[in-house]
Amino acid sequence: MIIYREAIALTSPSKRAPLIIRLLAARDLGIVVVAVLTLLCFSLAAPQFFTAHNLIGILREASLLCILAVGMTYLLVAGEFDLSVGANYGFLVTVIAYLTVLRGLNPWLSAGVVVFLGLCIGAVNGVLVTYVKLQSFIATLGSMAVLRGAANLVSGGYPISARNEDSLFYRWIGGRFLWKIPNLTLLMFFILLIGGMVLAKTRFGYEVYATGGGGEAARFNGINTATIKLVCFTMTGGLCGLIAALMFGWIGLAPYNTGTGLELRVIAAAIVGGTGLFGGRGTIFGTFVGAVLLGMLTNGLILLSVRQFWDGIATGLLIVVVAALDLMLRRSAVRLAQISSK
Repeated sequence: MIIYREAIALTSPSKRAPLIIRLLAARDLGIVVVAVLTLLCFSLAAPQFFTAHNLIGILREASLLCILAVGMTYLLVAGEFDLSVGANYGFLVTVIAYLTVLRGLNPWLSAGVVVFLGLCIGAVNGVLVTYVKLQSFIATLGSMAVLRGAANLVSGGYPISARNEDSLFYRWIGGRFLWKIPNLTLLMFFILLIGGMVLAKTRFGYEVYATGGGGEAARFNGINTATIKLVCFTMTGGLCGLIAALMFGWIGLAPYNTGTGLELRVIAAAIVGGTGLFGGRGTIFGTFVGAVLLGMLTNGLILLSVRQFWDGIATGLLIVVVAALDLMLRRSAVRLAQISSK
């Protein structure tokens, strides 16, 4: 336990520390190493894996997961999490389909409505955690059940298919920039860039880290930790609304079971990317690599004709391997720092 705390302290080692110590203590080193090894292994095992078409496809498939994982990273860094994101996303996909198809609302307006609803749902979760003082596990587990039931109520348990898929809304979301890079991928990179800069370079980002790293110390230094967590919950809900609109615009369909299991993949992307489960540690870059790594894993197994059921097993093993590698690198950094200080 002492070693673990010392390793966390070395997350941002002094620039005067030896290069090897700074590399070993780097948050994202372990996940980058695993991602490169995974890329090499699948490229050797399946020649069609390492092609521009397939790699762009992996990024496109990972786009919605990455966008939502930005919000989950903020929450985890702040010391909370949201189990309702999958149900929230599924409910909002159903809502935008209902408004657009069954009520004839303009799809752009429907998209704005579901983003607003997502913000409201996230805010309710935040209030339950920060002011009602429910544990995030209990609050968001309850929200998950309510939202899943609400989605079935709205859809009647049947999928809703889009009509008029030739409109600008569907063509833009499903389109490509200069006929090569999917618009979804470009939007993902934009949100990752903004989310990463805010978390790493702004006062709000500093306060998110401080809130998750030590709530009492943060409050003692004048940080309103309740407001920070509320903002993170609200942002995550808004991103659920955004990806719901993007999903419907992309495939033009709202399946009745949309979002089932998504919460686990989003949390897995952040954890695999080096975000701490207990707050105070994590980067948007690491989460991006984690999400892409999960995408590569699924894609590579499909190309190798491995049965779909192995995907969950491989994902679980990946989480354990990356977490173990991260801990070993940090312990090595601690030992080298102790040796160099003598």
